[in-house]
Amino acid sequence: MMDGALDWRRAISFHAPVRLHMGPGAVDRVGELARPHGARALVVTGRHAARRTGALDRVLGSLRRAGLEVEVWDGVTPNPEASTVDQGARHARQVGADVIVGLGGGSAMDTAKLIAVLVRSGGSAWEYAPIHGPTRRRPTGALPVLAVPTTSGTGSHVNATAVVTHPEGREKLGIWHPLMYPKEAVVDVELLASMPVAVTRATGLDVLFQCIEPYVGRRASPFSDILAEEGMRLVRRYLVRAVRDGSDMEARAGMAVADTLAGIAIDQAGVGLIHGLEHPVSGRHGAVHGEGLAALAPAVMAFNLPARLERFARIAELLGQQTAGLPVQEAARLAIVAVEELLQETGATWGLQELGVQDADVAVLVDDTLRSMQGAVANNPRESTPEELAELYRRSLPPLGHRS
Repeated sequence: MMDGALDWRRAISFHAPVRLHMGPGAVDRVGELARPHGARALVVTGRHAARRTGALDRVLGSLRRAGLEVEVWDGVTPNPEASTVDQGARHARQVGADVIVGLGGGSAMDTAKLIAVLVRSGGSAWEYAPIHGPTRRRPTGALPVLAVPTTSGTGSHVNATAVVTHPEGREKLGIWHPLMYPKEAVVDVELLASMPVAVTRATGLDVLFQCIEPYVGRRASPFSDILAEEGMRLVRRYLVRAVRDGSDMEARAGMAVADTLAGIAIDQAGVGLIHGLEHPVSGRHGAVHGEGLAALAPAVMAFNLPARLERFARIAELLGQQTAGLPVQEAARLAIVAVEELLQETGATWGLQELGVQDADVAVLVDDTLRSMQGAVANNPRESTPEELAELYRRSLPPLGHRS
């Protein structure tokens, strides 16, 4: 969708099939929601956080009270590798799982969705990656999935995407298919209160850029716009509060709503170069996804600015800048000011160098972007050359405040 008048000739589709249950204590409904899908549940989660916070015990208790047999597979890792997902699928087959419960952050929910596909459709997770082009494997079926997020970041609980990393080449790709939508999403603000500051910040910034990118991208529509605008407004109001005081339950709930809106927005309208450039960074260097996005966003936004002046002016307004009476170019530049101020307020001032990237890595990262993130590159509002992508990486190497 371009700035200005609605393009009435353009075809638009909108499909958001996940049933959402949100509120304090919602996790206690997991059992009743899972029971119609079968008698044996496999809970897919990480090794530490869900146990430490008590979230796993609450999910297990709810499932058992509903009469389900329950198994736990806790092999989820950050930036999950395809081989790890394959292991989880083998375990799901061994225990005869009827329904998969993904408990945790984006990595846990993405792993759960992929395990559900592999059990019914076979093969290895990497065979479904879009890097294989027309020869890639396509899902033919999937076990039902319940998604229970313990962070407010990826939006994976309401979309049909799962991100997976190749264990050797380190490519990090998103796999999308309508069979990968969770059947139910259970968002319990009580499970979010234990998020550490670093996780709150990184996942919250992910929400912000998952609102900005579909808003300025080529696939934007009036429907995704509504979601993205409200998501940005909520991030502006609640992210700093949540980072400063994890016990601020209103802020936690506000970010949970923003996360959900952003997850649907990217499902409908996609992402652009901020995500397109970041995936190779976290794939090759193990960076936290939200931290990589924060390092790249100012440079990418400045690059995209001329292509979407009115949109960036609106972003500036949504993020609290005073734009009334300003020329559109000046108002649009305030969007970058607003984002940099939010990065400063949350302490997210690092550059890519602090995430392990050096100038010598840039050529490989550009190659990864062009090979494995074609969808994000194509959806970006401004076309780019390999040389321009390399320059965006280089501009993002120093910390915020030390860039030319």
